[in-house]
Amino acid sequence: MANLTRLGVNLSGLARSAPAAPCGCDEPKLWRITHHDHILDLAHSQLKQALMGRTADDSLESEFSEWCREHGPKFYQRVLAIRFDGGHHLVRFKPVIFCRDCNAKDGNGKQGNIDPNVRWYSMTPAQLADVASKRLSWACIYRQDRHALGKRVKLMTALVTAELSSR
Repeated sequence: MANLTRLGVNLSGLARSAPAAPCGCDEPKLWRITHHDHILDLAHSQLKQALMGRTADDSLESEFSEWCREHGPKFYQRVLAIRFDGGHHLVRFKPVIFCRDCNAKDGNGKQGNIDPNVRWYSMTPAQLADVASKRLSWACIYRQDRHALGKRVKLMTALVTAELSSR
């Protein structure tokens, strides 16, 4: 399993220390994937876009790489703790390991969806297990989560903007 790093944090390493995937599949380790909340990809993308082209003083390292090394883990811990609208978490779950086929059900559900925020959406491990077992459909779960996702995208964008303005 390849390492998945966002904001200077090895999400795959965190997922390996989590309990087994809730889908219950017994795939060989070769076919396991780190399932993470894609709202972190939004922050990663925005920070990378803003900082990647610039280099740190007297260094070949990009400002983005430097930011990830020096500030990423603290930013990650901060966003994990943020709640909004009466207790909803900005980052809805910590990384977990899923089998490749069950994890793909989240990505496959996004295909054809025209909501521009859908790329920053991930089902929680419990929701993904429900879809993998066919108890619920991806579309049904997304309809329930879509409004909160819009709020999460705005909040994460504001946090990234504040982080960039503090530099």
